[in-house]
Amino acid sequence: MVFIQTRNWHFVLCVIVFLLICGDCTKAFEINSQNQMYRNVSKGENVILHCDANRTIKSEDIGWRKDKILLFNFSPVINQTVINYTSDRMHVDPQNPRKLQISDVQLSDAGLYSCFPFDMEWMLMVTDDKSLTQEQMLVFILTSGAVAVGLIIFCTVCIHRKWKKNVDIPPHGGGMNNNQSDNYIERLNSVYGQYHI
Repeated sequence: MVFIQTRNWHFVLCVIVFLLICGDCTKAFEINSQNQMYRNVSKGENVILHCDANRTIKSEDIGWRKDKILLFNFSPVINQTVINYTSDRMHVDPQNPRKLQISDVQLSDAGLYSCFPFDMEWMLMVTDDKSLTQEQMLVFILTSGAVAVGLIIFCTVCIHRKWKKNVDIPPHGGGMNNNQSDNYIERLNSVYGQYHI
């Protein structure tokens, strides 16, 4: 009895080691892809990647990877589907496993997507339009601020010049005529002992 239990443990350990080494059976389909495409999308858009190929062997597994991480695998031989999405916004229809749909794309969805065994890859690049809007807003604010400071300086200089002219010229009716100014000077000088005629 002990012999059978030890034998079972050896068998279990061999199976575990085998699965750890050869667990990902899709590794054989990883070759350098000739069919790489680039997709640029904005944050919030919906993306559909179609794995259209002429290869129609019905017994081959069809699957999707993102950055070499298995997302979806459909095996028609045993009619089994493995799903390992990195986001709940990803979806592959088991009835049409050649189409990967990502709704409401986020920055974390960017990466290299591949479809096997069809040897097709997509480099998905996601841009955030809000960051462009913030840059444009910053330029607008800085320009508006510079114009406002320039207008304030211009108005200050104009008001200062106008005020200076008003101080230098006495108002009408309040000035002295020549006779009054001579009398004033004569009186002023008589106080100090100087007389001017």
